[in-house]
Amino acid sequence: MNKVAFSLFERVQAERDYWRERAAQLEKQLVADVPLPAAWALSPGEARVFRHLLKRGRASHDSLMTVLYGDRPEPPGEAILNVWIFKLRQKLRPFGITITNIHGAGYELPAEDRGFIFSLIDGRDPIPDNTIAQGDADAGV
Repeated sequence: MNKVAFSLFERVQAERDYWRERAAQLEKQLVADVPLPAAWALSPGEARVFRHLLKRGRASHDSLMTVLYGDRPEPPGEAILNVWIFKLRQKLRPFGITITNIHGAGYELPAEDRGFIFSLIDGRDPIPDNTIAQGDADAGV
């Protein structure tokens, strides 16, 4: 490989590394970084949707599509969200966790369920409802 080609190759690698790091930073902002119980048997995509709901409380269709398909130039239609939410509801229902529909806006993981989940995940006391409600009110949908 000649010097020019090698230099170009190094620049492309550096740019790729930069964008990978940037994507990881954005991912941390969108998705809660918490371990989920293996008993829930969530697929990687289901876990991403769930962690996003867990972090935000409420999630718009657009934010969920970004979490699932942000890396694709042409993501599938929004109807696919119905499938993801249906599967999540089926898997989480036996554990007493619900995901509610916000008509025309997105989905919500109720505050009481979020508190229960956090206590289940790390053994701490559930987060008080007013703490979660304030965070959700600030974040919006």
